[in-house]
Parts: sequence; C-alpha cells; structure tokens
Amino acid sequence: MVIKLLIKSGLVYGAVKYSVDQGVWASSTKTTALYNDVGESLRPHWQGVRQKVPVELPLLPSSGEACFVVKYYWNQGVKASFNFIHRFPCYVGQWTKKAKDAVGGALSSFEEAPAVKDK
Repeated sequence: MVIKLLIKSGLVYGAVKYSVDQGVWASSTKTTALYNDVGESLRPHWQGVRQKVPVELPLLPSSGEACFVVKYYWNQGVKASFNFIHRFPCYVGQWTKKAKDAVGGALSSFEEAPAVKDK
C-alpha cells in the first residue's frame, strides 16, 4: 500500500516537474509557443494516423480557442466555488437538521420497540 502511494506520488512529481521544465506553467507567450511546437511536431504523426484510420480526426484547436475554453471553465469553477462558500452556512444548517431528524427517528423507533422479556 505504501509502495503504491510512493510510486504514484513519484509519477505525479515527475509529471509536474517535467511540465515545469518544458514551460507549461511559464508566461503565456512561452506556453503558446510550446503548444504550437507540440502541434507542429505531431502533424507528421497525425498524417500517418489519418491514412491508417478511416475516421476523420479533428485538428488540435488553435491556441486562442484553447485559451478561451480554459478561461471559461476556470471562471465557471471559481464561480461555483464561491457559490458553495456563500451557501455553506445554509448547507451546514440543512445537514444538521437532517442529522437531527435521523437521530431523532432512530431514538423514537428504539423507544417504541417492545421490550423483550427473559423466560
């Protein structure tokens, strides 16, 4: 169990370290250049795959489209997080009421149960 956790942690560390070294988390101009370089380096392989696979594969989205999609979903995540934080006190109240009702229901059914007499 511990060995699996260490292996997984090492893989995650390696992936993050590699992405930092390649410039994924650098400035937007360097990241855009890296994205375009990856697209250009995949183009010959893409052509080979297109010849072998009879299905039309879509091209990689342009860097502007990818940037828009990432920004959109990032903003949606931020909005959802703040909405959850804003409503958290209400959620705690609802959860507390549900727990109280569940415990009260369990206790009332326990009190109503007929007593078992020893023979």
